[in-house]
Amino acid sequence: MNFFGNTGKILEINLTTKNVSILNPKEELYRQFVGGSGLAAAILFDRLTKELDPLSPENPLGFFAGPLVGTKAPNCGRHVVCAKSPATNIWGEANSGGKFGAYMKFLGYDGIIITGKSTKPTYITIFDDKIEFHEATDLWGKGSFEVGDILEEKHGKISSYATIGQAGENLSTIAALMNDGDRAAGRTGLGTVMGSKNLKAIALRSSTRDVGIAKPVEFKELISKMRKNIKENSVARTMFGTAAYTSGGMKWGDVPVKYWYKGFMENTEAIDGSRMLETIFIKRYHCYSCIIGCGRIVKIDEGKYAIPQTAGPEYETLAGFGTNLLIDNLEGIAQANYLCNVYGLDTISASQIIALVFHLNEMGKIPQEDLEGIDATWGNIDAVIKLLELMAHSKGIGKIMAKGSDVVAANYGVPDEAHTVNGLELPYHDPRAFFSMAAVYATSSRGACHNNGDGYKMGLGVTVPEINLDCKDRFDDVEAGSLAVKVQDFRAVYNAMIMCHFAMPPFKDTVKAVELATGWDITIDEIMNAGTRITNLKRLLNKKLGLTKENDRLPKVMSYKLKEGGTEGKIPNLAVQLKEYYKARDWDQTTGFPTTKNIHSLSLEEFVTKT
Repeated sequence: MNFFGNTGKILEINLTTKNVSILNPKEELYRQFVGGSGLAAAILFDRLTKELDPLSPENPLGFFAGPLVGTKAPNCGRHVVCAKSPATNIWGEANSGGKFGAYMKFLGYDGIIITGKSTKPTYITIFDDKIEFHEATDLWGKGSFEVGDILEEKHGKISSYATIGQAGENLSTIAALMNDGDRAAGRTGLGTVMGSKNLKAIALRSSTRDVGIAKPVEFKELISKMRKNIKENSVARTMFGTAAYTSGGMKWGDVPVKYWYKGFMENTEAIDGSRMLETIFIKRYHCYSCIIGCGRIVKIDEGKYAIPQTAGPEYETLAGFGTNLLIDNLEGIAQANYLCNVYGLDTISASQIIALVFHLNEMGKIPQEDLEGIDATWGNIDAVIKLLELMAHSKGIGKIMAKGSDVVAANYGVPDEAHTVNGLELPYHDPRAFFSMAAVYATSSRGACHNNGDGYKMGLGVTVPEINLDCKDRFDDVEAGSLAVKVQDFRAVYNAMIMCHFAMPPFKDTVKAVELATGWDITIDEIMNAGTRITNLKRLLNKKLGLTKENDRLPKVMSYKLKEGGTEGKIPNLAVQLKEYYKARDWDQTTGFPTTKNIHSLSLEEFVTKT
């Protein structure tokens, strides 16, 4: 069978036995789940169980691409990493940019699955058709950038690499998996899974850069049109990157302030995209096939926050280490971001946990001897930097912090002060500002997740007319429930193709690109049905892993009405949203899971027998 767009091959590597094998999924499985996280969930479904310890050798760690990854389609260089999460004990999923996904495709694989555990630190090289295992004792204890340098010293120029930093080695449940130095598959602690396998890095080198296209001439013409459209509609992201939202989002009340307990922070412009452009900015950064360049390359030459030329903080990091902690020191935040990349820490979870420590310290809940002289008070960037070091190395109070917000809050007797859903710290879009984010966070397959559905964009004016995804009243609970359904399914498609969420060409063109790349005769309705199928599959998988309807919740802080800012006096009504959400999904109102009719209509019967 000739595959186009996809390769039809999944590489599986067992670290215990050093056995290498190839899986050949049927083309029908690709058509049902497209690729990316959808295909990953379908392939890994059988292997993930409630009893499976996420840090056991049996937990499969999967790297997956999609049918547009590695092609010339705009902004299609991403990949997804999946496993059972040690942070949440349910489905773990993390997206990353860079070029790892593209080169995995160039090597002929839609995915790589790692199982087993090496007896000593190991790294893997996949250079064209040669796969080798190498001792990594000399790499253990080193940060992500240094690992890349050493790999090239040993092997010459490599195309891409993925690695863990010290956080993953020390089994922090918020450890990111870094690739190409400063791109992060950050959420759900999948760097911890890699560390538990004694796997330090995977290095790729391909002498070819080709993905077979079913209809190359038509594909090339369409891609030219799509790239032009994105360029014309991405001026702000091109100039300021995601950091542009720091000040803009504050006006809507969408940016967290003082651990979500305040609605506004003065001087936000001191840390936004325009200030970065004026001060520490060097140049833009592009992932593979990206034409936006929202990444910022920055440098601080001297002073206590000096950093080498490196990726600068994006919106989530600026919000997390900035407004969330009442910090307006851009250079200090840039250093915190750099250290997270070195150590392999998820910036969202790390900054949220530090904010929790500041909050509990202000409440008088943390004995001062636990802080060992650290001045954990609002606005103190130096305390942030010290706490990051302790978290990465699992030392002092960092040993508790490295286990996540739920563990920290419970340890100090105030479990309700952990701002998490299913163990995953909230990302930095406030459900009180855009109500649909309440249902999105509560039902997301990996815990609180804005990449699972970005309903806030529809509140800001983004539309997808081909699927009737329209602007909504941001404070309407009933519409929020049905909006969450549609936007989750839409993003499930994006996370399967895989296309960056910042690229929004006309959806009909994107679907046509999938058709021309793969040779499938596919319609918008069919691919959206695949998005719905993916969302439901992950729900069934989480049911298998022990999730119940009671898990569909928000942290207590989201019932706290702010007294100032863009959400003054507003809170979402999750109960109303979930009733509408379950109805729109055809999920049972009592159990919160897909009905038999729904399962049949989506052809998911074979997975139900395995739950």
